[in-house]
Amino acid sequence: VQNEAQISEIKNMARKINSILTPFFDNKNLRLIDFKIELGLTKDNELVLADEISPDSCRFWDKFSNEKLDK
Repeated sequence: VQNEAQISEIKNMARKINSILTPFFDNKNLRLIDFKIELGLTKDNELVLADEISPDSCRFWDKFSNEKLDK
């Protein structure tokens, strides 16, 4: 991270990813508790998602019972 603008951009990207994932898993009766993402910069200094988002990088609970479904 080089400056405050990049920190802001990282926060915005994390919020956008969360706003996509949360309803996706909610429709599958899962609560997305948290997730880990890896971001990087292209040669043009564009911030990008640099790794996959998978069940291994997320924690899920059953939407109704709150049973923990992650590792």
